[in-house]
Amino acid sequence: MMGPSHFVSVFALCTHDRTLIAEGADFPGAPPALILSAPGCPDSDNAKAAAVVNTEHPRFLELGLTANACGFFIQLLIVPRRKTIAEINDEMRVLRKQRKLLELEAQQKV
Repeated sequence: MMGPSHFVSVFALCTHDRTLIAEGADFPGAPPALILSAPGCPDSDNAKAAAVVNTEHPRFLELGLTANACGFFIQLLIVPRRKTIAEINDEMRVLRKQRKLLELEAQQKV
């Protein structure tokens, strides 16, 4: 099997001299193909280096992964829920009433 270096318009993640994952086409206009773990790294501006992490203390690895997972979970909880159309219409109705009241007050002061 040939590596991803013969592909055109390649997007790849590489480490040392190995491609972890790549997407590209055999020739322009061809449907893209996905490559997982191939020898060599393509010569492309879109080929990026992947981080290789080594650990000296396995307990720190577990702690780090747990902290990372907790961080992602907290981010999921923080994302506000989407408003329904009825809620948006209610807010618009309240704002229209407030605007009318302000206009009436401004007219009465004149």
